[in-house]
Amino acid sequence: MSDQNNSGNSNGNSHEPKRPEAVFRDGNMSATMWRNPGQYGDRFTTVLEKSYKDEKTGEWRKTNQLSGTELLRGSFLLSEAYQKDTELKRDQSRSRSQNKGVEEARNSYREQSESMDKGGAPTKGRTQTR
Repeated sequence: MSDQNNSGNSNGNSHEPKRPEAVFRDGNMSATMWRNPGQYGDRFTTVLEKSYKDEKTGEWRKTNQLSGTELLRGSFLLSEAYQKDTELKRDQSRSRSQNKGVEEARNSYREQSESMDKGGAPTKGRTQTR
């Protein structure tokens, strides 16, 4: 029922079009997830759409108006998007925690180095807190 596309725009080139984080499909319906960077981490938004062929022009169009069983199919796609959103947020939180641990180790090393540069004795495994 789903077709994921995890090809986010990771090269940082602002001239390339933004690509979705994931796409979930069921027939002519799709739920597309977008990554939106923010000051406190990324947010993820999802767009639910249905494709149809315009009878007058023969062109393919998209709409967000659903009826009947389309509502149920849309709810399944949104459920999959919600699971992916939760997974991405969990991964982001883990990454932040790991980065915080690395930063704390760097700060401890800097504090010890500064103490030794000022003629202080090494702290031997203890860190100074401010």
